[in-house]
Amino acid sequence: MADEATVLAEAAKLPLEERAAHSNWKVRSAAYEFIKSKCSSVFDDSDPCLAEFADVFPKASADGNAAALDKALEALQAFLEKASDAAASRIARSVSSNIVAKALGSRPSTVAKGNDCLAAFVEVEQAEKVTTALVEGYSHKVPKVVVGALDATLFLVRSFGGRAMPAQQILKGMAGMFESKDAKARALVKEIVAELARWMGPELIRGALFEKMRDAQKADVEALLAELPAGRPKPERLTRKEAAKAAAAAAAAVPSSAAGEGGEAAAGAAASAAAVEEEPEQIDSYEFAEPRDIIPELKKDFWDGIVSAKWSERKAACTTLKELAAYPRLAPGDYGDVNRELKKIIGKDSNIQVVAEAMNSIAAICKSLRKDYRGACMTFCPVILEKFKDKAAVVGKAAAEALDAMSRYSISLVDVAEDIAVALAHQNPKVKESSLIWLAGCVPRDLTKAAAGKLVAGVVPAAVKCTDEGAPSIREAALNFLVQLALKAGSLGALEKGLTKMDDAKRKKLEEMLQEAAKARKAGGAAAAAPAAAAAAPSRGSSSRSLRAPASGGPSPLTSPRGSSSGPSARPEAAAASRSTAVRGSAAGKPPAGAGRASRPAAAGGGGAAAAGGGGDAVVDESALSGGLLNEHEAKSRLGELLGEELVAALADAQWKVRLEAMETVVAKAQAPEAADCVQTLVQGVAHLPGWDDKNFQVLSRQFEVIRCCAACPSFGKTDALVAVMGATDKLADLKLKEAAFQMLLAASEAVGPQLVASLLHKRAAAHKNPKVLTEAINWISLAIGEFLLPSFNVASH
Repeated sequence: MADEATVLAEAAKLPLEERAAHSNWKVRSAAYEFIKSKCSSVFDDSDPCLAEFADVFPKASADGNAAALDKALEALQAFLEKASDAAASRIARSVSSNIVAKALGSRPSTVAKGNDCLAAFVEVEQAEKVTTALVEGYSHKVPKVVVGALDATLFLVRSFGGRAMPAQQILKGMAGMFESKDAKARALVKEIVAELARWMGPELIRGALFEKMRDAQKADVEALLAELPAGRPKPERLTRKEAAKAAAAAAAAVPSSAAGEGGEAAAGAAASAAAVEEEPEQIDSYEFAEPRDIIPELKKDFWDGIVSAKWSERKAACTTLKELAAYPRLAPGDYGDVNRELKKIIGKDSNIQVVAEAMNSIAAICKSLRKDYRGACMTFCPVILEKFKDKAAVVGKAAAEALDAMSRYSISLVDVAEDIAVALAHQNPKVKESSLIWLAGCVPRDLTKAAAGKLVAGVVPAAVKCTDEGAPSIREAALNFLVQLALKAGSLGALEKGLTKMDDAKRKKLEEMLQEAAKARKAGGAAAAAPAAAAAAPSRGSSSRSLRAPASGGPSPLTSPRGSSSGPSARPEAAAASRSTAVRGSAAGKPPAGAGRASRPAAAGGGGAAAAGGGGDAVVDESALSGGLLNEHEAKSRLGELLGEELVAALADAQWKVRLEAMETVVAKAQAPEAADCVQTLVQGVAHLPGWDDKNFQVLSRQFEVIRCCAACPSFGKTDALVAVMGATDKLADLKLKEAAFQMLLAASEAVGPQLVASLLHKRAAAHKNPKVLTEAINWISLAIGEFLLPSFNVASH
């Protein structure tokens, strides 16, 4: 013991570099502890001692003594918390390789410390070097190291997400791991694939892995992809750059008055909100995919089929092209021959199915080729705009989707301004109206403020002429487009040069619509910001510098499902008297708790009840609810079994009076006591037949009446409420149907709770092309607050 103490005492006099390389493991451990303690007192990444410490870690991270290695990893983590990105970059490659080889196959505590060190490297923007080391670990001769490398990969992808971690590099490295003899390794590979699929999208996973896999393995991966959870993924931790960006957004979001008392808390909440809002709804698979050239994959069958005399073969060729183009990222290539054939089909083919499939192919290529398809899109645009005159709905829909994809991914509206002006002056009114609807939809999403100004000279005067059209739908579409363009340009004054020929009456109406749209957008933005404002402050790990993404602090005031404990008591017997109770409470000056309409307890069917106990605060995802929807065939089949085939045929009759008479029978069925046993069939049945696209307002109002009656049944559930919202959204702006839609939504709110209905309605209305829909949706939410009172929306807890 005396000799050991002497050795340690003598070693303490040596330079740090020699102590770290000493033959005695305790001396080395003491050196690592010294580094750790010194790093805790460093407050500037330019401190000279950090440069000295950096030189120690390439050898320290490979220490042969388990206890000393633990101390080295602790020191490394303390160092990375304080070091600059440049200092970390110098040692990241060699140290990461040592950690993979030495730490990840060691005892559990060492593995955990190794993972923390790798995560610390990712935080300081060294993800590529860390991933390179991990991929090398996949082929290590020691099975335990292979499993450790895969486990670390899964840990890092879950922590930082598919943006920070180089997904393609990981997938390439794992391609052969499905054949591993180690069951643990195979299981981890599947988990990594599932996690990456949440970020990159299933298509990219299939494209990256399926060519090298056996059919049985493909089936396993397909099963994993099918089980992916709904909703966007969120990283648990942030890199320094991401954290700095979130902090900057927070600083901009917090007003100066927030400084002082409570200012720090406000800044934290804003930082959380910024981090949450920064993440897009769905990460673009294009970012992760490696370019793929599909031209060589177009074989002789394709070229023979696309010029075949048989329409089915021409359509099959277009479908082949569409499926190949569905890969997330295409490589630029010679698409000249393909484009010529597609243009010929769109312009001259007599079969509507072939024409529609050709336009669908163009939409797919736009999404995967992006700006490299700009030239082709500019030649396609006038031909596709011309197809709006086609009476076939399938052609009009395909044309709208193709133009939407072109403006979103490949071209700017400025590129095709002349073609747009020609379409707005077209002799066919359908071309004018459809073009204006397309423009109103893509202006707020795809156009920049600068580009909006460039449309004033050519497109705005053509749109102004459309405001003089005889058809009200064209006039309204033209005004809607001008409103959206003015909002994007910043003011109506920015369009002044193009509005010179607009008469005073229409100018006044345009100004009123613009004010209404501006208010609706402001109200919509405030509602959308509510979930972000409720986000919790970033959580922290053991490290004081650990950068973690904010966890969601709960739903917005419009997203909690029924059953929330903070809302009014669920009293079915109070529903009938709720309106008068609310009025009495208002007259007294302060409404009593629970004085508004009361929603029933969650129903067991039609979408499932909220979880008991604390489940009331869970956010209801529309994609999850839509899983309970019947397809058209199922809905019609069930409706036929319930009502008889003769009545189903009447519901589909071309004569509106026949459909109306049939709907009266369905309403009577919905009002009968036995309707409680067939709510799902009635609700989803009328959504398909006659369907929400029925052109007669009397028929549609009876459809709303059916759902309103069904909402009084205990089995009316959340999926049925989603159907009601889907049917009502488009009709909110229709004066003949607005009141019926409002009453149906109120009835659905009594059944499942106003928060769910308001949340679903607001989300769909905010994405609608017609700004009046969002305005009326907000009006309904205001009405619902008056009917059910504010506590029903659970605002206080947020």
